[in-house]
Amino acid sequence: MDALIVYGSLINKSELIEDGFSLDSTCPVIVQGFKRVFSQEPSWRSDQGEKRAVLNAVSSQQYWLNGLLISGLNDAFFTDLDEREKGYNRIGVASSYLRKYDSSYTYPSPQNIYMYTGKMNKQSDSILPNTAYLHNCLKGAEQWGKDFYNDFLDSTFVENNTLLRAYIE
Repeated sequence: MDALIVYGSLINKSELIEDGFSLDSTCPVIVQGFKRVFSQEPSWRSDQGEKRAVLNAVSSQQYWLNGLLISGLNDAFFTDLDEREKGYNRIGVASSYLRKYDSSYTYPSPQNIYMYTGKMNKQSDSILPNTAYLHNCLKGAEQWGKDFYNDFLDSTFVENNTLLRAYIE
């Protein structure tokens, strides 16, 4: 079985359940080598002017992000998820990039670990977060505890390298 790292709207427990994920096979993780940024043009949300960005993860060795590792997924599940995430590429992530978020969580060693990163033609540095999407992500981050929420604010960027914490204040 394979696993998926999610770092945006799917950190919200309601979205996870709605999309058929089991909360029992989900645990918080730190992912080294990726920067989370609101730079992705949406594929499904209607145009909201300049406030239309959704989250993307770009490879960058100096950054990290927190997210969820969802294990126990099969190929059929990914076929459906690839359609949902059509503005993104599914990439493999080495297990060496992952750290447990805290010692109370355990997760199996999946055969393959995947994450979605934005397609280059769907990225823009001049858009701001979609308001409804942002609130959904913030609510999701809160659901995983205070430390997870604070790390989400301090490892997420908006245009011009502004931290999300500064953007929402």
